[in-house]
Amino acid sequence: MHRIRHFARSLSLASITGTSVLALGSWTTAFARSTYQKDIDDSIDWNRNWDGKDSNGAKTSHTFIMVRHGQYVYGKTDTERKLTELGRKQATRTGERLKALEEKGFIPPIKRVVYSTMTRATETHKLISAKLSPEIPRSLTPKGGADKALRRIEASDLIREGAVCPPIPPHQNWKPTPEAFEEDGNRIEKGFRSYMKRASPADKEPYSTLLVCHGNVIRYFI
Repeated sequence: MHRIRHFARSLSLASITGTSVLALGSWTTAFARSTYQKDIDDSIDWNRNWDGKDSNGAKTSHTFIMVRHGQYVYGKTDTERKLTELGRKQATRTGERLKALEEKGFIPPIKRVVYSTMTRATETHKLISAKLSPEIPRSLTPKGGADKALRRIEASDLIREGAVCPPIPPHQNWKPTPEAFEEDGNRIEKGFRSYMKRASPADKEPYSTLLVCHGNVIRYFI
């Protein structure tokens, strides 16, 4: 499936001790290509209204921060695929970094955290969230707000790892069935439509959503 995802005014990609953090700013006219695809036609016109909501009246931005799980132990089942000691350190350092970026105002306040229900991603989320306060810092809440707002945290099956589209060139040791590509692709597409949304007209201040998931999910989303 040919995927082109439309991004942000600013796109920054950093690797923090092995855990990738992808931060996307407000939705505008930039775009990125899936690493699975080649020979993309550069003459395709930019569709600013790709989601049908270009004129929704939003006055602020919604930033997305995508974090891939830390290094993990390979196993036959999901429960066996737990983070290594290095993977735990990666996740902890990522949490520390996100906390610092948020407190210094380099990223908008993280109001929502969504994490994959697979073991390695869930463990990564817990270690990251342990470094973030359960509440959005007072200095980052909308002006005039008397109380801190709690972060919204949710587990999601939609952003579990999966086979989204056949790699080009083919991978020697990874050969999912056509049925797996269809099933996983539909599920992860649903995840994209559920979480990757513009700010709404009701939003008055910039904010962020943190997604803790997997490599193929991130590739598909961007």
